[in-house]
Parts: sequence; C-alpha cells; structure tokens
Amino acid sequence: MQKELDMFEVSDNNIIIDMFGRRMDEMQARQINILTLAYLGDCIHDLYVRSHICSCGKDKRINSIHKQVVEFVNANAQADCLDAVYNELSDIEMSVYKRGRNSKSMPTKNTDKLHYNKATGLEAVLGYLYVSGQDKRLLYILNKCYKHINEGRKEFWDKQG
Repeated sequence: MQKELDMFEVSDNNIIIDMFGRRMDEMQARQINILTLAYLGDCIHDLYVRSHICSCGKDKRINSIHKQVVEFVNANAQADCLDAVYNELSDIEMSVYKRGRNSKSMPTKNTDKLHYNKATGLEAVLGYLYVSGQDKRLLYILNKCYKHINEGRKEFWDKQG
C-alpha cells in the first residue's frame, strides 16, 4: 500500500537541517553563483527522494533503492517536474529558474541540452529556496514534483505494497 506522499511537513520548529548554520535573506541568496544554487538544489532533491523511498519501500537492498532513486533524480525527470510547478513559480523563483536554465553548463551523456537546462533551472530554484530558508515553499515544490513523476510510475507502488 502506498504511503502518503506528503511525508515531509514543516512547522515553525521543524526546518530542513541548515548546513551553513544560518539562513540568508532573499537578496543574499540571489547573489550566490547560480550553478552553486543548482548544485545545492540537486543535493536537496536527491536527499528528499532517497529519504522518501527508504521510508516507503519494503525493499531495503541498496542496489534496488538506488535504481528507484535514479528514476526520480535525473535531468529528464527533473525537467518533467518543472512542468508540474512552472505556472506556480513566483517572479523571483522564475528569475532564478531562468538564470539556472541559461547558465553555461554541459549536459550529461544521458540527456539532451533542453532537458538538462530545464533541470538545472529547477535545481537552482530548489537551492535558492533552501538557502533563503523558505522551507514550506521548498517542500511544497518537492512534494508536487514527486507526485508528478510518481503518476507515471504507479507500477512502482504496486510492486511495493
């Protein structure tokens, strides 16, 4: 049986671990190198998906878990995620997304430049939300992305339960 997808909730007393020991205001966060924000956003997305799969899945074999994570954390899937949240991005988030999408980065061998750039833009937004301390918004977007990708992978949940 599928567990509730919104397993991560944030209250005022429960925030994602802040590895920097402090949070930045929005202006400071926007001044960080866009590829640094994308790198952090990719890490946050990866951690979210790994945590979710480890807590929901019955299969505890690392190789199996890794294969499931890769279905969600790759440029093509992240580009698809963008479709689920694109119309809901705020003006600032859209600006960060466009900076990430237009950054000078090279796609991996497993995807094309269009998908890679869209994924980099989404990762930059996730990184921006993380460093600026907007945890509720960050988790809203992560939950929405996860649900969007999961809609096409119902067979995954059928195998789990």
